[in-house]
Amino acid sequence: MTRRFLFLAVLMILALPADPARRGPVLPAVRLILTLSVDQMRPDYLARFKPGFQGGLARLLREGAVFPRARQDHALTLTAPGHSTLLTGMVPGHTGIISNNWYDRSARREIYCVEDPRYRLLGTDRPGGSPARLQVTTLGDWMKREDPHRKVISVSGKDRSAILMGGQRPDGAYWFDSSTGNFVSSTYYQESYPHWLQEFNSRKWPAAYFGRTWERLLSDHQSRSMAGRDDFPHEGNGRETTFPHRFESKSGTPDSEYHLFFMGTPWMDAATLKLGEAAISGEALGRDPKPDLLALGLSATDSIGHSYGPDSQEILDQLVRLDRFLGNFFAFLDRTVGLDHVLMVLTADHGAMPLPEILQLRGIQAARILYDRDLEGLEARLAEKFGIANLVEHISANQIYLNRRAIKQSKLSASRVEAEAAAYLKGIPWVQSVFTRTELEGRPSKDPLATSFLHSLHPENSGDVFFLQKRYHLFSGGTVGTSHGSAYDYDANVPLIFWHPALRAATYSEAARTVDIAPTLAQLAGVAAPGRLDGRPLNLQLREKPKTEKAETRAEKGRVRRLPGLSGLPGQKWGTHATVFGESVPPGPTAFRRGGEPFDLR
Repeated sequence: MTRRFLFLAVLMILALPADPARRGPVLPAVRLILTLSVDQMRPDYLARFKPGFQGGLARLLREGAVFPRARQDHALTLTAPGHSTLLTGMVPGHTGIISNNWYDRSARREIYCVEDPRYRLLGTDRPGGSPARLQVTTLGDWMKREDPHRKVISVSGKDRSAILMGGQRPDGAYWFDSSTGNFVSSTYYQESYPHWLQEFNSRKWPAAYFGRTWERLLSDHQSRSMAGRDDFPHEGNGRETTFPHRFESKSGTPDSEYHLFFMGTPWMDAATLKLGEAAISGEALGRDPKPDLLALGLSATDSIGHSYGPDSQEILDQLVRLDRFLGNFFAFLDRTVGLDHVLMVLTADHGAMPLPEILQLRGIQAARILYDRDLEGLEARLAEKFGIANLVEHISANQIYLNRRAIKQSKLSASRVEAEAAAYLKGIPWVQSVFTRTELEGRPSKDPLATSFLHSLHPENSGDVFFLQKRYHLFSGGTVGTSHGSAYDYDANVPLIFWHPALRAATYSEAARTVDIAPTLAQLAGVAAPGRLDGRPLNLQLREKPKTEKAETRAEKGRVRRLPGLSGLPGQKWGTHATVFGESVPPGPTAFRRGGEPFDLR
């Protein structure tokens, strides 16, 4: 019996439907399930920047089922593990996707979460990718199990986001390729690109912005009222920290350097949403009574957040523009599918820590730290204690991988070596907490922190000792930007909003986890979910008196007003100024101006 057969057999067992008696109410006429994952979106953005919203985010806040206490319930809050939870209902310790990269003991090297040498990017000799390392199924797979004709499409700026949300067998998973400026896919999914994707790529959306500048959409007064000053020295590359940011490259052409810069602007999300529109039209999504699934990973907030931080005017401008882009996308949905037939959710894979220097100005203890130098003595400590060298095999992503072969050959107790490594780590000034594999596997804990590390623990992929830095201590090799990855609330808390016209608009006080998203969507759409999930369906309330007018009338009444000039992509009619806070503001791409200050991409 081959390993692949065993893997598929386990997936089939895990995918057995839940007891029908546990099924809750099903929403009427759901034809399209839409998942919107905004990479690195902190939930406080929805409150802080709300005065600047008037499009899609405003509508979701006004009409959606909002869960302010939602979080990623695992310790290593990174893009891949976060996305692996969204549509599986399982924690990373069960999905197998514990990090973006992890150490493979058999290969004796770090591996990337979606790498797969068996496949290539379509039309190239370059490595492709697949969901082979995802050890569970997704909502799209459950839908396909019931009816193989249901369509499942996943699109994102990042390959790992598209692949992990798409599941085992979607009809397509597409992501942005910075080498070419095109959206691409892997031979795992298909042998050639669909016509609608070829037509989209032929327009060369990123190149159309070359030579322009990224200006603020809001006025200086409005921006300063919701974000920090624009010239903070620890943003960007530490030099060019203020608007405008010029779309350019050192070569003077829209090359790979330029495409990387483009990925860190709001128009990366505009392009992703525009490709979502092309997929809806090209694949005829949402055109029959049985629901299809479209998962969109909006990656620009992550790139901008890493460079400028949560308090920057750049992240404010990104969210305000995303609000407009979503408003236009919802208007497209209304014209094509009809919003009465769309069940959607908006969430994120993780949050982010504020810049340490901003926290310091607020009187909060914060620091940038390098853990390599402080962990250099661990190997010597273990060698001195046990008389054996090379007991540390690898260190990455807050984990110590011990040399299991050497421990076994020397007939040492693995738990003793773990405990000694933990004792060393606890003596490092910036270390807050340490957990060993033996401790985590030994007994259930009521400690939420220990539980979050348990949810990141995989039998093979994880290390043997986990460590957590002190609050507001950022692993950083430089003096600019920020990141995420810890179990603290600023990294783990995420937005969560469900929307459907039959759902009651409300703010729910109960705690929610991202593993609850898939079972909730499945229940609402009438899809049988597996019986063994880490998440649970959330108890959403229906409208007390549902509207009775015809669907097309409701769609017309609920249609999002298309904001002039804010479609975000070239080839559109830009129109005139929009009004924000009663002031005239240049809309969308008309805010581009030539001759702005150069922006050095690092």
